[in-house]
Amino acid sequence: MAPAERIHPVRMTSTPPGSGLVVSVVIPNLNKGEYVGEAIASLLAQTLTDIEVIVVDNGSRDNSLQVIEGYVIKDERVSLVREPRLGTAVALNAGMAKARGEFIAVLGSDDVCHPERLGRQVQKLREGGASVCYTESWVLDENGNDTGRLWNRDKSLLPPNHEGHVFHELLRRHFTLGGTLMTTREASEAVPYNESLSYGEDWDFSVRLARRFRFAYIPDALYGYRVYSKNTWAKGNETRVLSNHIRLFQGWLDDFPDLTRDERTYLTKRLLHCVVLLKGRGAALKFALGRPRDSMHVLGRSGSPAESR
Repeated sequence: MAPAERIHPVRMTSTPPGSGLVVSVVIPNLNKGEYVGEAIASLLAQTLTDIEVIVVDNGSRDNSLQVIEGYVIKDERVSLVREPRLGTAVALNAGMAKARGEFIAVLGSDDVCHPERLGRQVQKLREGGASVCYTESWVLDENGNDTGRLWNRDKSLLPPNHEGHVFHELLRRHFTLGGTLMTTREASEAVPYNESLSYGEDWDFSVRLARRFRFAYIPDALYGYRVYSKNTWAKGNETRVLSNHIRLFQGWLDDFPDLTRDERTYLTKRLLHCVVLLKGRGAALKFALGRPRDSMHVLGRSGSPAESR
């Protein structure tokens, strides 16, 4: 992972005076032609209408472009940005660089929004006290059917402290589902997505936002999250997930020198556990010896990395 000072702020388009544009929504897309139209339609059905929808296609080879261009023709609020296949984080940053709204939101191209999502989040942020707002989500199946499950509630993800200053909580648990986030323009300009990550970029984004800004939470399910075989964390993507988690935890240890000893220990255990799973105990021991500040006190007496707890 690149050090924090190398993760440059996104240069965003200025909002024209009097434009009335409230929210810019960025949708990164790669080969989700089956679902991206439903995602766009859920935004065009919002009760808050002063929005723009920026779809960033990341090199799709299916019918995505045809679907997206159909909405571009039908509604001037929808625009298409075409990018080479360089990853979700690159696509998100490219979309945010085009954003002109007072607030910036994200939507997965295979997910949907409740009609009141954007309006409710804007209202929450305008109340003051927070620069980032996230919501509960309901879980959809592959065919768009409501499974009756709620993401945070049913996975018991929310810690007791899940609003305000949540940096320390987010280091240990990813409870801010990436697609539910809405930020102020100031926050989005200050913290871009980390383009060195091809998985976990949304968790990293939340952690780095939380280091500088306060969070607000809406407990109502305003976001429909599709859980199916093509999710990036689904079975078959273990190597990608583990390698990116290694970069994720290593980046936080490198970039946040003021972490508590307990936090450094926790992150180091998780990092070494990922190395064990990906490359074996020998590789983990070699990795640990190269990071003596964090690693030596979490090695077991046998010289093997302690398992993550």
